[in-house]
Amino acid sequence: MFNDSNYVQLSAARAGGVNPATLGNPADSRELVQIFSTRLYKVDSMYHSRPFLTPEAVLLLDYIGHRFQQLMHEYYPSADEYRIVVTSALRTAQSERNLRRVNRNATDTSAHMYGTTFDLSAQRTEHVPSGRDTVVEMCRQMLAMTLYELRYEGLCYVKYERGSCFHTTVRTTQYEGSKASEMRSYVNPGSPAYLLTKAPPRPKAQRREQGRVEPAKPVSQKKTAAKPSRAMKKTAQQKPQKVHTEEPRPAQEPQHKLTDRERISLEQFERR
Repeated sequence: MFNDSNYVQLSAARAGGVNPATLGNPADSRELVQIFSTRLYKVDSMYHSRPFLTPEAVLLLDYIGHRFQQLMHEYYPSADEYRIVVTSALRTAQSERNLRRVNRNATDTSAHMYGTTFDLSAQRTEHVPSGRDTVVEMCRQMLAMTLYELRYEGLCYVKYERGSCFHTTVRTTQYEGSKASEMRSYVNPGSPAYLLTKAPPRPKAQRREQGRVEPAKPVSQKKTAAKPSRAMKKTAQQKPQKVHTEEPRPAQEPQHKLTDRERISLEQFERR
């Protein structure tokens, strides 16, 4: 479900991020904002990156932390308070080279170099009352559901790096709502299929109003003669027709007089 490639995230980062060639010191840049730990998320100790992001990426990070708290209170109202952990943010070319020596997920051209991308831990969350990082499955599920909803609504790209983190890149912050996303309903988050969605219900058939009686269709009294099959035609040609000895019935008077042209056509039809 979270398989947005590095090429897709890199193009989005270049479109809305800073220029790494002319960046210099991130603290002196007017295009970047330093991030700190808040009540919504915790900024981890970053050894291969620096805690700076673009204002749009910071706003997306606030979206994620706020919705994560909403889902936790909705599905686990009696649980303690937890915060997501930001493990990586802005990287330079030198820090990217150093990271590739110890991390196989690092690449030559990373979206982290543009200030629009950050990593969220897929394993650790901070237990707020004790201040310790813990591994809780329900927090991992709620974070995955949060990223799934925001990704479906078109706000971000997400790449799940197995056993490590959710590699997230901002796409846009102009959230206008999504009717299709609001129609989706999620199953119990405790089950293995907690991210599966249900299809929208089909429209119900229109019911007839009570007390309304539809007029009965008129039944035609005239019976159309069935067309003879090929076998019946062959037998009719081979066997002579029997002469009926019954007395002829009195002919009914026609409703209107036949013209000469209609009479000739009827005679031809009878011969045929």
